[in-house]
Amino acid sequence: MSGHNLTAEIIRVVLNNDEQPPDPEYSPSEYGAQIAGTMSPSELRELAAVALQQLPASLAISFLEGVCETAEPFLDTDLLYDQIHRGHSVDTSGKIVELLCIQCHVVPDEIAAELLRRLASEQLPETQNRMAFGLWILFCSETMLVRDAKLVGYLVSPIDDRIAELLVHRPDLTQYARECLVACCRRKTW
Repeated sequence: MSGHNLTAEIIRVVLNNDEQPPDPEYSPSEYGAQIAGTMSPSELRELAAVALQQLPASLAISFLEGVCETAEPFLDTDLLYDQIHRGHSVDTSGKIVELLCIQCHVVPDEIAAELLRRLASEQLPETQNRMAFGLWILFCSETMLVRDAKLVGYLVSPIDDRIAELLVHRPDLTQYARECLVACCRRKTW
């Protein structure tokens, strides 16, 4: 079976098993761990990209956590950042931010800076929403992630200054993106 067909078949199985688990003990994470050992790093990268694009966010992350437990490190920042605008839904961008923190060990300041850099020139409304939501999740998750000792680093005030600049210089941002950015500055959760 070719790499693309294998990936499509695995994603189909994950979706089907989520709707009708093959047994009461089934877990997408365990399934991910089971299949990961049979795949090359390039196949795993393709699988991760397609999982983030086609699976609901929580299912994709559960599955990929299992894959990451078994496989050699295959996720990288470029792959994950590039999936933010391709993800299954807006909330996938928040899960991608968590993967960047937990699996790739990127500190929050670096993630925030990259999301803001990309958002500064992004024209597509849906991608603006996804990047802004990912940033908001980063701000909301920061305390939890640090508390759980999964990362070290705190978002610092220059990020607030960059968000304020973006709000002023990008009046064309979607209303949703603007609300997410304002909530980040206020450290507000809905």
